[in-house]
Amino acid sequence: MDKKNEILHAAYYLFAEKGYALSMSEIAEAVNIKTPSLYSHFKSKDEIIELIIRDQIEHCFDTIEKSTLKLKDKNCEEKLKSILFYVIDYYKKNSRLNFWRHISLLHNKKLKNISKTLIQERDSYISEHIKNCFAAGIKNKEIKDNVSEGQMYLYFSMIQGILNATFYVQKDEITIDDFASLAWEAYWTGIKV
Repeated sequence: MDKKNEILHAAYYLFAEKGYALSMSEIAEAVNIKTPSLYSHFKSKDEIIELIIRDQIEHCFDTIEKSTLKLKDKNCEEKLKSILFYVIDYYKKNSRLNFWRHISLLHNKKLKNISKTLIQERDSYISEHIKNCFAAGIKNKEIKDNVSEGQMYLYFSMIQGILNATFYVQKDEITIDDFASLAWEAYWTGIKV
């Protein structure tokens, strides 16, 4: 790994831990260089954070989109459940959930707007995929025909709620996968025929 990528790699983990409060000196220390040397690779902390945010947003959506392509021949229930668990599994790895939580807490308006724009641009594919899945589920009589668009938004809210639960669910009480399975069963029971 070249020094520039090493810096970005270290900055990713520091951002996941500290958010925007990470310092250039902490990044430099993590890669065993002096702080002024960072400026031969990057103009500023904001440039580093913007690069890792762009990379992570692209990686996240690419991964989820590739996963949804594998579900082409599945029924609606299998697709929705699989996407739910793909997302949960994605965020379990490499401090990703903490990283994304810090994106949502950014106070830097430029970085927050860049993040918001990138997410909105990429989210349309997944939203359209879920919308089509619901339409096919209704057509194939898997889902009640009176299910509204609100049920689709509830699906996304369920995923967000499960991800949030990873911060407070006690592992000795229930695993996050079991928590997600229970939430999924309750959700699916509410919309299935």
